[in-house]
Amino acid sequence: MNDKLLKRIIIIAMSLIIAIIMIIVALLYFNKSATIDNPSEDSSSEMTIEDYANFFEKEGDYSFKRNVNASIEKGELYAIDDGIKKYLDIINTKNTTYYGYDSKGNYIMIVNQDEINKNLYNVLSKNYISKNSLTEKDAFRNINKIEELYLYSIVEAEKITDNNVKSFAVHILVQSMDNYKLLQNLYLVVNIDSQNSTFSIEPLVQRDDINNVKTENKLENIEKNEYNEVSYASLSDSDMIRKYINIFKRVVNVNPNFIYSKLDSKYKEKRFTSIEKFNEYIKKNYSNIEKLNITKYLKKEYQEYSQYVCLDSNGNYIYINETSPMEYTYILDNHTIDTDEFIEKYDNAKTNVKVGMNADKIIDAIKTYDYEYIYSKLNDTFKKNNFNTIEKFEQYMKQSIYQNVETEYIDYSDEGQTSIYKIKIMDKDNENAKARTMTIIMQLKENRDFVMSFSME
Repeated sequence: MNDKLLKRIIIIAMSLIIAIIMIIVALLYFNKSATIDNPSEDSSSEMTIEDYANFFEKEGDYSFKRNVNASIEKGELYAIDDGIKKYLDIINTKNTTYYGYDSKGNYIMIVNQDEINKNLYNVLSKNYISKNSLTEKDAFRNINKIEELYLYSIVEAEKITDNNVKSFAVHILVQSMDNYKLLQNLYLVVNIDSQNSTFSIEPLVQRDDINNVKTENKLENIEKNEYNEVSYASLSDSDMIRKYINIFKRVVNVNPNFIYSKLDSKYKEKRFTSIEKFNEYIKKNYSNIEKLNITKYLKKEYQEYSQYVCLDSNGNYIYINETSPMEYTYILDNHTIDTDEFIEKYDNAKTNVKVGMNADKIIDAIKTYDYEYIYSKLNDTFKKNNFNTIEKFEQYMKQSIYQNVETEYIDYSDEGQTSIYKIKIMDKDNENAKARTMTIIMQLKENRDFVMSFSME
């Protein structure tokens, strides 16, 4: 074979290899773009774009400043969680591993306090031990024991050093497993050595936030012992949703101020002008919040943040905007703020579609007991003749609408500038309850506003 032919064969072969590589890369890219992790522990599932095409946020709707340097990776968050769980189990006097049965069948404590002290001492950071001159015997100094079965939530976390041993300031709420009663409000520094898969804990005393936490951690490593091993794993989108929803469910009643601080600023300004109004919302919706279960979700990526659009088992929507793991805010309904997609579809829709979209808002407000929103949309004459105060309107709605509603659209008609939309309202908790018909009479206004009156049959 001559040299020219050999060179030509080599060039053709290289070209084919490059083409194959480009095809594989393209297929991987499109496959990654089109899929979302499926949930691993609950019944939630990916929501298709068709499921919720009208309510996606466009980039810039809710602006966030992403602090890339301080971002916590999902693998790090998993390790932090694992280390905290081991620490809390050690200080929990009801830890089932501390108990067993004696020869007479009595359920007794089989681990002595010296062993528990040793367990704790071996997960505390060297800095904390040195600073407080601790020995195994007094390892529990300044640390309160947990006296009952518990669950916990990492509600805030921030990376404070990014050395060989990474350090994180963490805010944790420990609650009773029985009734969500607040047991401890903890602030910790969690140190993670990814090379050795080890962790250590530094309790922060007399703190009420994780702002400006400093650590003297200059360790090159954390030596492994039988108590301080930690695991790394990837957290899926459904794992993160579960964390955020659990925080909301568990914390909203014991620390409403914290959840209030986690509401999207634009949403909060329009929906809840004060913490008192938010407390009213909690009181009205708590039975639904307690049972909150996400059945579908969709993740949307924007330049500055990601958004999880979550649908619960009652047909209500919750948005979670995430700039990085544990940097998040909530939007608790889809009637308070108009998204860009909503505006685009609404502005290009026919009248019947616009009326239907507005009716969706009314139903969403009914489901979340936002009677103030509905009252603000009532025609002035109708309002004056029937409900001259918001209190009278709220009382009427409570008497006329089921606690947990399910709806079905029946009919649409129009008469000049007035549209009539009929909705069947059913009791989701009692299939034998009589269905009612709500007839909404609506007039469209400028800037996507509307006024309405209604009747119930």
